[in-house]
Amino acid sequence: MRANDIPFDVTEKELKKLPNALDDKQREFIQSRKQIIAKKIEQNRREKILSGAYKYIVSTGYSLNSADGTQDKLQKGDTVSVIGYKKRNTDEQYALFNDKVAGIYTTTNYPFTVMIKDMSALLSIEDPDVQTLLESKQKLIIQRKAQYRSKVLKGEIKGVLYKGDELESVEDGTRPLENNDTVSVLGYSKLGLLHYFALYSDACIGVFRSTKNPSILFKEETDIDFENLPSYDDPEVKYVLKEKKPEVDSVGAIRKAKLIKEYEDVAISLINEYKKNEPFIVEVAYWSANSVGGIEVGLNITNCSTNTIKYVTFQGYFNNAVGDKCYNEIGGGTVWKAKGVGPIGPRPSTIDNCTERMYDCKGSYKFDNMKFYSRIADTFHLSSVSVEYTNGKTITLSGERLQKHVKY
Repeated sequence: MRANDIPFDVTEKELKKLPNALDDKQREFIQSRKQIIAKKIEQNRREKILSGAYKYIVSTGYSLNSADGTQDKLQKGDTVSVIGYKKRNTDEQYALFNDKVAGIYTTTNYPFTVMIKDMSALLSIEDPDVQTLLESKQKLIIQRKAQYRSKVLKGEIKGVLYKGDELESVEDGTRPLENNDTVSVLGYSKLGLLHYFALYSDACIGVFRSTKNPSILFKEETDIDFENLPSYDDPEVKYVLKEKKPEVDSVGAIRKAKLIKEYEDVAISLINEYKKNEPFIVEVAYWSANSVGGIEVGLNITNCSTNTIKYVTFQGYFNNAVGDKCYNEIGGGTVWKAKGVGPIGPRPSTIDNCTERMYDCKGSYKFDNMKFYSRIADTFHLSSVSVEYTNGKTITLSGERLQKHVKY
């Protein structure tokens, strides 16, 4: 090359000072460096792929099917790491994994994921590293499932019920579970529109069903992997239910006996209270005056006798702030009077009828048909209460005797 052939200003003397063109040794060195760099880039790419960095979300409405039929199905919305790909005549195969599955999956609905633009960026599903990774992931998943199953069968997987009364016992149709009950869940299956749960608490055990799914039945803080629970009719689940039932029934019986005892104690106390306050207890629930002084009164009465009340007549008066009786501004007089109509049943007489009669023996009256007007009324006082029973008998209490039976 001549100096005047160079397209920039370099003298021939300067040109001679430049090193000679690459010799064979230098070219071999550069080529080897390129190969090393290319190999490192490829190695980094493989490591990135095999690390599960290429995550995708299943976006079709169809399930991906395990190529060997042994893996669980993947559904729309599942996140998976894709490490391998193979195009076939009628379908496509993906080597993928997540925390629940690891294997080769097939689909005829391309593309099954979002943003897989270049399948060549993935490894072949037949790549040895892909096969090794899937096998190791499968082992971990199997171990994890076995550990979870062990916890389940030991009763360590617990949930707090939000709608316990929605669970019906398959055995007898009862609904013994309540809101906020803590239960150990052993198994779960969905059959048609029904959800089946094998579970137990400290008071009941068995298989329960509901039309409501777990997200409605159990509180949000409940951490149960329902997809990985054994089936409700799994043989080991059935065995645990059978072995656990006597213990739970025993605890339930003790709990039931305790509740019965508590109920009996309350019932006896209530019956004695009613007997002590015979013939009745009257409660002044409220009284109030409207803008023009019309007075409304609310009264409750509990029948503490063994007879049914037919009518009850209340009589009272109002005092002003300095203790003097108030006069009715319309009609005159100081007496307020009102009559209530029964029937009001008799008091509970035995433990057996206590639940029924503890409500039947109560009457509530709201006297809002204004007959007494006073804009200075400050307190209300009952002066007499008269009850007429269905047997024709009448009892009237007044004065100090009445006050022992009145609650203000």
